[in-house]
Amino acid sequence: MIEALEKPYSPFNALLYRHWSGKRKAVVEGINLITLLWTDGVRVVPVDYRGFDKDRDGKTKNDHFAEMLLEAFERGFNPQLICFDSWYSSIGNLKLIRSSGWRFLTRLKSNRQIRVAGGELEAASAAGLCGGDGTLCWLKGFGEIKVFRVRATDGTSEYWAASLLEMSEIKREKFALSAWRIEMYHRGLKQQCLIERSQCRRLRPVLNHIGLCIRAFVRLESHCYREKLSWMEAKTEIIREVVRAYLSNPLYSSLPTA
Repeated sequence: MIEALEKPYSPFNALLYRHWSGKRKAVVEGINLITLLWTDGVRVVPVDYRGFDKDRDGKTKNDHFAEMLLEAFERGFNPQLICFDSWYSSIGNLKLIRSSGWRFLTRLKSNRQIRVAGGELEAASAAGLCGGDGTLCWLKGFGEIKVFRVRATDGTSEYWAASLLEMSEIKREKFALSAWRIEMYHRGLKQQCLIERSQCRRLRPVLNHIGLCIRAFVRLESHCYREKLSWMEAKTEIIREVVRAYLSNPLYSSLPTA
């Protein structure tokens, strides 16, 4: 998953690129952070991340996606499912996941070519897919998948594809809800670990700041897991005693001048 660390007032920052912001609904300038995240639906742990920097390394976001998956495979990860959005649902990426022995759940663009019940290849939006527990389809260039047509909040249709052919709509919704935790992870990085607040511009300090913020988040998440706290409760707990001690014996005070 990719997240934008917005830098609208820092035109000379390293790693700065223009990209689409889902929050702003516009093109903004910022740092593209690509993250591979583990979650059980409640807790989240970043297992790999990359900074998009095509001008220096020549790698696309899909290149980083594939590299992180290969790295996770070599490290022995065995996830129940790989979830990602339509940006990464190319045939090459789907085949890479299949060759690793993993299953996936992703969204498809409405113009992706599928074949239903031995019929002709046609766009997913024109295939007459219904809701319920999905439809077995043949995805052009890949093979058999199950496609779910889901009504979005704005009234349009979304198309979800799973390589786990026995998946039901209840399971799809459960996995999709778990995958939403990555959005909450990025929010926690920004609000609790201040990853967007870096005051440096050069490449190395920027990368150091990002790495330290992610490390701080891992420590925060570990503490919250042990103590059964939310991120906000844990952060408040850290500073509560300091504030209380200062209020009981302030070292400095200021008085209004006449």
